[in-house]
Amino acid sequence: MDYFAYILQSEKDERFYKGQTQNLQKRLEYHNKGRSKYTKNFLPWKLYAYKVCDSRSEAIKFEKMSKNIHSTEKLIAFIKRHNFIIVNS
Repeated sequence: MDYFAYILQSEKDERFYKGQTQNLQKRLEYHNKGRSKYTKNFLPWKLYAYKVCDSRSEAIKFEKMSKNIHSTEKLIAFIKRHNFIIVNS
């Protein structure tokens, strides 16, 4: 079963949120229903980019690496370097 490392972007203020999941659509719905205390104040969210991973541990690795990046320019370079699929830019 595939896992995903993903990056969301707030349509409210363009900030990014990084995570990992088995189901991208359900996770996006979860965030957009305000169920996450970290994302509920910045609704709505759109899927910005994602990476398909073979295991949960690989998805967690990419999530942790991306969470250590705080500049938009460096995050975009990370996305390109690790071959994330860009959905919205």
